[in-house]
Amino acid sequence: MPGAWVNDAVCRDMGGASFFPPDDKPVTRDFYQRAREICKPCPVRAECLLSGLDEVYGVWGGLSPVARKTLRAEIAEGRP
Repeated sequence: MPGAWVNDAVCRDMGGASFFPPDDKPVTRDFYQRAREICKPCPVRAECLLSGLDEVYGVWGGLSPVARKTLRAEIAEGRP
């Protein structure tokens, strides 16, 4: 569960539709790009990413599921 940092998140009042794609539609690069733009100036982006690093769905800390998977692999390999 997210921590107290969510109170400072740029997205705190936006709902999940901007970050969690609908199951019945294909996800496009534009969807992820829009979410990244929302996340970009967020003061708690790092906390959000840490909270959602192991999530397999949605955008967390500005990263898509594929980007988070890549980051997890890099961390496991000891790469910065």
